[in-house]
Amino acid sequence: MYLQIIGILNLLTLSNQFEPVCNKILSKQIHDSLPVNQYILSGQLPVKEGSHSYLAFIFYGSQYASNLQQLNNYNTVLWFNGGPGTSSQLGNYFGLGPLNYNEKEKLEKNQYSWNTRFNMLFVDQPIGVGYSYAYTKDEIPNNLDEIAQQFNYALASFIEKCQLQELSKESKWFFAGESYAGKYIPAIVYDLLKQQEPIVNVQGVILGNPWTEPTAIISEMSSYAFNLGLIDLQERQKLDKILLKTIHNIKNEEFSKVSDNLQTYFTELTRMSGGMNYQNIRKFGSYAKQNQKLESYLNSETVKNLFKFPLAVTFTLTQNEQEKQGDVYLALKDNIGQSDAIQKLEFIVSKFPVLIYNGQNDALCTNSGTQKWINRIHYKERSEFLNQNFDTIQFNNRTIGYKKMVGNLGFAIINDAGHQVPRDKPQELFTIINGFIDKLIEKSISRKIHIFELKTLLLHKSLIYKMETEFTNLVEDGGVKKRILQEGQGEMPIDGSRCKILYKGTLEDGTVFDSSLDKESPYKYRIGKEELIKGFDIALKSMKIGEKAELKITPSYGYGDEGDSFKNVPKNANLTYEIELINFKQAKKKKWEMTPEEKHQEAINKRTKGTAAFKQQNYKEAEKIYKNALSYCTLTTDEGNELKASLQLNLSICCYQLEEYKESLDYAKKALELKTNQQQKLKGLYRKALANIKLAELEEALADLREAFKMDSTNSAVIEELSRVKQLLKEARMKEKEIYSKLFQQKLYDESEIEPKKIEIKEAKSEGSSCCDPNEKIEEETQPKPENKDGQIQEEKPEEREQPKGENQENNNKIVEESATSA
Repeated sequence: MYLQIIGILNLLTLSNQFEPVCNKILSKQIHDSLPVNQYILSGQLPVKEGSHSYLAFIFYGSQYASNLQQLNNYNTVLWFNGGPGTSSQLGNYFGLGPLNYNEKEKLEKNQYSWNTRFNMLFVDQPIGVGYSYAYTKDEIPNNLDEIAQQFNYALASFIEKCQLQELSKESKWFFAGESYAGKYIPAIVYDLLKQQEPIVNVQGVILGNPWTEPTAIISEMSSYAFNLGLIDLQERQKLDKILLKTIHNIKNEEFSKVSDNLQTYFTELTRMSGGMNYQNIRKFGSYAKQNQKLESYLNSETVKNLFKFPLAVTFTLTQNEQEKQGDVYLALKDNIGQSDAIQKLEFIVSKFPVLIYNGQNDALCTNSGTQKWINRIHYKERSEFLNQNFDTIQFNNRTIGYKKMVGNLGFAIINDAGHQVPRDKPQELFTIINGFIDKLIEKSISRKIHIFELKTLLLHKSLIYKMETEFTNLVEDGGVKKRILQEGQGEMPIDGSRCKILYKGTLEDGTVFDSSLDKESPYKYRIGKEELIKGFDIALKSMKIGEKAELKITPSYGYGDEGDSFKNVPKNANLTYEIELINFKQAKKKKWEMTPEEKHQEAINKRTKGTAAFKQQNYKEAEKIYKNALSYCTLTTDEGNELKASLQLNLSICCYQLEEYKESLDYAKKALELKTNQQQKLKGLYRKALANIKLAELEEALADLREAFKMDSTNSAVIEELSRVKQLLKEARMKEKEIYSKLFQQKLYDESEIEPKKIEIKEAKSEGSSCCDPNEKIEEETQPKPENKDGQIQEEKPEEREQPKGENQENNNKIVEESATSA
């Protein structure tokens, strides 16, 4: 009863706040790093007349605009996240806004923020997402047209209530977003352009890893995972069944089943790949923990009061997780499989430039899936676009991606980024977006449209130069600063890593006090031992191989208040270094230092090495590596047991190849005892049977193969071995019978002492091969063979006897292949 009363009071409180609200926020109250005069707004916007529901927003004026009038000189980007049901604050605090929410759960300045160049508007939409509020569930839209109508009503309210009429006309507006925003944005912009007088001056659309045309995207998912080695052939076949069923549901307009099938697909893909993050295949584990921390921060009273959002609204960052499906996600669940945005996007391309970008490591909206539907877009220069090759995108002397743009349509692939590109590669994305908008401005300048555009372009050029050359703080107190002179590549060293470096240290007056350049070879430096100064350790842990940097180091991170008389460094000296990281060897933790999760990952890495040795037929080495990997398996979860079973199955086949059949049998039994998934059980039964055949335990082998056949009656390896074992058993019993017959003929014993074995005769086997009935008994010959004239049992001629099958070479090949794929 109490909770019901609280709920009613909250509704009454919120219903009184449906009027448009536009609040001015002081920048220094948010963070000290923001410009003192930055123009920042927040508030709530109604979605239709008479409604108590509203959309919430945060607006950051360009950091170079100090008043309302100056905002008009800068382009405006309106950012959406997808989901459906994901707040745009995800993009705001992970890569795009002026502040990043870091792993230490603190805000820090984002040097690659789009806000350094553009006005940025982050809107939580549809109603019920993030800080936005749905008065009733019935008001939450379930289709794109309703989403567009509600949003554009709110946008008009934003312009009016915040007195931004000049901004709406003089600034160029770009609608940008990622994932499910690939459906939102085409619908919203299409609705705007259909108006007699559009609310804002739309000039372009930017879509990142967009979920725009589901059928094309779904059709490429499993091939992407398979081609990158994330799954094996059998796993792909299993996933293909799920995806084919999903596409069938779409064609039959059974849209309610689509999202559930996709959830199943990604759950299976994550399991099969060992816990890979399908939004970025270079990472393991999801973003859930970091997202939850940001959600808690944004849900705090402090933040709500700061931006003047109602305390009664519960902020949610995402609603599309399997275990947390919110009202917005459920309302739009049937829309997920619909291709209702592509025609709207085609209309937009005919009017304005559209840039679509994709992270290279995204297994959800893959590069191939995105290109597949982009190539189907009908517009004026389509044939030229299809024939156009990609150009490389260069930044700081390195390739950060690939692009092509013909007419109003452009596509870019961003290296080493996943589904959330602003989060993974903020600097690279900012560079690409700037290049896209710069071209539009340059075209406008050639047409002499607006003098401020030239100023904006020149300002941007200076910003990029500054971004490439400015120092960044590596510690909070500014004691170690770094400026990158040459970008590096790959991973960064950690404590314990052994680095090869070149360096030169100078004092403030330019005096060189220390240098490795006059030595015959690079200096070998171990991080964590403070072999030179503390600042070196901090700086090196931020560098990549091949990176050159300039360091500014204060006394507390250098030689302190004592200096160094040997190197002629005075007391309290500020130091400058030029340093290059040539190479390093990553330090490895001891097994006892690792967490269970780290041990699990180490076991996966070792399994990969073992599989490589196996493929080279170095079975002894593979066995050694697999045994070592097994010692790291301490996780007792399903994931841990599956890895342990995988290693035991691989050891079983290694021992088999080394003719250690008893050990091969033992490992197969151990794998089966773990009772993991059906695929591993099938492999376990098969490999146990192989070992039993070599150990002459044919009855046990037959039982295992029959059970395996029941699990998968189409598995050719099982079928062949089942047939072979039956033949071997048949021959063994024939020989046994012949021996008994000869003993009776020679009358070495009294016939009454030996009672012939009774043989059960089963009914005739069914049509087809002998392996098609797993319960079929091994046939016995019950009729005595004809005697020759000498009274001896007549032997079959060799050509009359059925020839037993030898060990099939193709089967052996499959054994090798299975071992590799199970790893």
